[in-house]
Amino acid sequence: MNTAQVNILYFMYRDAGSNPALVLKLKITNMGITKTVNKHGTIYYKNEKGQFHREDGPAYESLSGDKEWVLNGLCHREDGPAIEYADGDKAWCLNDKRYTEQEFNDFLLKKRLQRILEL
Repeated sequence: MNTAQVNILYFMYRDAGSNPALVLKLKITNMGITKTVNKHGTIYYKNEKGQFHREDGPAYESLSGDKEWVLNGLCHREDGPAIEYADGDKAWCLNDKRYTEQEFNDFLLKKRLQRILEL
């Protein structure tokens, strides 16, 4: 049976206007992956080695809307841009190497063709 460990921390701080605010920091650990939501609302996932890591979505999501797909500490995504900025800009990465969108699409096309030829 798979169980998750949940740690919830509450703390008080003062914002720029000296107004007190209650903040929730949430940590969920499941199958060696820890999901953290920090006081700024940023969500990130890390593996047991402390590297950003998530296989089913972005490993980093800022409150402003930036998203980054990371596997074992390397910026990587094979089904779209590995980085999506809140302003709409995008970056394509495979194994931490950055590509233009065209280079990325060409790489994936070659990979798919190789799979077909292997059948």
